Amino acid sequence: MDLQKDNYERLLASDNSHIIVAESNDVIGVLGFEVQNDLYNGKKKAFINSGAVELAHQKKGIYGTLVNIVKDFARKNEIATIELTCAMHRSNSHKFYFNNDCTIKKTFVFINEVK
Repeated sequence: MDLQKDNYERLLASDNSHIIVAESNDVIGVLGFEVQNDLYNGKKKAFINSGAVELAHQKKGIYGTLVNIVKDFARKNEIATIELTCAMHRSNSHKFYFNNDCTIKKTFVFINEVK
């Protein structure tokens, strides 16, 4: 797993960013999320901004455990929703999210790459 040290350190410096690590001698999984305040409805949400499990450790429930940790955190901290984006081609990930009570938010994600 190629974790960029400067990205990791920057996330840890933020009060709203959290990183959960799964270890078995080495790091085998990671999930990063931010707590955000929704200005539209006034509720807090946890936004999963990154997550991965080493290929050799996939299909063993590790990512599900990491997501469940976020769910527990959300319950304890009055966070209304957990949101994330997922690339269109990641059909296995889509199946995971659908099987874990996620729905598709009726919105578009727009990006403007700053040059």
